[in-house]
Amino acid sequence: MATAITVTVDTVNYVFTPDSVQQDAVRFGEASSTLVLPRTLMLRRVYPKKQKDYPGNARNNLKTTRTVLLADGTTTAGIIFDTSVSRRADVGADDFLLARKIHAALLQDSELDGFFSTLAL
Repeated sequence: MATAITVTVDTVNYVFTPDSVQQDAVRFGEASSTLVLPRTLMLRRVYPKKQKDYPGNARNNLKTTRTVLLADGTTTAGIIFDTSVSRRADVGADDFLLARKIHAALLQDSELDGFFSTLAL
């Protein structure tokens, strides 16, 4: 069974513990998750399927869902981040790690704050 995942954001630890495990997926619940305000992390993977000379593509998906209470105090809304990764099976680990670091940096880059806040360029 998968273990807990802890990430630190602005000195606050967010702990995700396994909620359900399937063959190629694990769903985690954040410690502050409730039935009214669910906060989850889902990890999925698909192994590459080789076809003749092509090594196949490995696919991974990381999805976070964070439900929040709006200013009126009665309405909830979900924020969903969903990252899909597809990588040819014979791509080297160094190339993959660099691409992942660039993607993570773009998610945090302040130049994209406007894009994320208005969902437009």
